[in-house]
Amino acid sequence: MGCSTGAMDSSIHKYRRILERDEEINAAKKWMEYAAKLAESSRCHRSKRAAVLVKNNIVVGQGVNGPMKGMPVCDPCMRYSLKVPSKTRYELCRGVHAEEAAIYDSLRKAARCPDPKDTGLHDVTPNFSILYHIRIERGGNAWMPGASGDPSCTLCARPILEWGVKEVVLWHGGNVFEAYDAETFYKLSLKNMVKASGLFREG
Repeated sequence: MGCSTGAMDSSIHKYRRILERDEEINAAKKWMEYAAKLAESSRCHRSKRAAVLVKNNIVVGQGVNGPMKGMPVCDPCMRYSLKVPSKTRYELCRGVHAEEAAIYDSLRKAARCPDPKDTGLHDVTPNFSILYHIRIERGGNAWMPGASGDPSCTLCARPILEWGVKEVVLWHGGNVFEAYDAETFYKLSLKNMVKASGLFREG
């Protein structure tokens, strides 16, 4: 059975918006550049990506996509070998996605941190943070930023929603940055994954 557009589109947008204010665009440029440099450390052969969680202009979590701790890189990529359609069956990969890794990093920091109310330390939990996500691609002898792509992964969208991330910001090229609230990001990820799987039908 396929999913109808009516079922998939019902109340899908709480909000999504193109960043227009200079301060938001400048912040997005800053953190996307930071994330792009971070992505170079990714060991994934299929796609190099990074995510940065920012709160009060401070990085509270960061991560890249790649194998889980202690696991070797999957070479050749299982999803490539099985000819799995893009945006589907992420559970076949032994890697952790950049967004997940950034949330785990934030939670580990929070677990080591004394009570901020007692020490005046910054709250390092993912709650109310902004997540910036980017991928990089090979451009000659250097790695170049590539557009983030559309929301398409419920593995990442679930913890983003569960842990109270305020917004997810993606880069679409040039000065075009789009922000999504966590609920909209999850619903769009679900819709795009189902559509890519071939289960989605119009009408």
